[in-house]
Amino acid sequence: MTRAIYLWALAMGASCGVEGDRIAVEDNELGVAALETQRAAAEGNQLFTLRALSAAGEDLASVQLTTGAIADLPALLPGEGSGSELVVIVGSEHVRVVSYETERLVFQPTADSAVARLFAIEAVSATLERETSVAVIAPEVAEAAYSASNCGANLLLTSPVANQCCYSDGYAHSTFYTIFIRPSDHKVIKRYRNPTGLGCRASDGVSACSGDLCYYGPYAFARAQVIDGGSNPLIKTFSSGSSVWCDQASTGTVTYPNVTGTNAPGVGCPGGNPGGSTAWDY
Repeated sequence: MTRAIYLWALAMGASCGVEGDRIAVEDNELGVAALETQRAAAEGNQLFTLRALSAAGEDLASVQLTTGAIADLPALLPGEGSGSELVVIVGSEHVRVVSYETERLVFQPTADSAVARLFAIEAVSATLERETSVAVIAPEVAEAAYSASNCGANLLLTSPVANQCCYSDGYAHSTFYTIFIRPSDHKVIKRYRNPTGLGCRASDGVSACSGDLCYYGPYAFARAQVIDGGSNPLIKTFSSGSSVWCDQASTGTVTYPNVTGTNAPGVGCPGGNPGGSTAWDY
């Protein structure tokens, strides 16, 4: 039994107020015929599970979002409080994303992967965006007017060094992010930037906010994500037509340099934590 399905089964046995739904889907290359969703509370956390089923009712894939106390989050990122864990399993592929962000967790599947093919099913992305805090960047969007370049020092903190750092500029659809390897533990760190370039703003990128209630921090980035990239991940260039973007990969050639930033860590937004904040550190 896969981890996500096991957690789903565990939650169903130890939760209250379970709700669910079944959604038929159109033909697709993964052979998914229907989606089943379940929402539950378990040990103080909120769990949402989506199962992708074949016509015979076999489990083909699963997506689980847990919001609340993520056990290893304090060891993975500076900060405190509730967080989010997104686990996606498609066959032998496994992706895990954790963050202190609970309002809007952006997820962009890696190109040319089974996970990308799952999220290419419109009902999968639409269901997650309707029912959860997950905002999906559709796989085909990565092929639309992206550019990739070395990270500028002004985009990063003075510590830690951002190994193999790439900045992707999706100007056609307002998606900007840095992605790099953290040298201390080789974790993949991804941070989405406010399309307006403004710091200390709500999730719409323009509205005022207060302290740690802000979505975008003082340097205009949302809270960092830690992505499970395996034991030896690297940042790789992907391309389609004239579009180029970067993402994690397990094989390839190191393309992007290590960069030390110029922004001080521990800086907060006005209105809260006058001594500073680690909410947007990594």
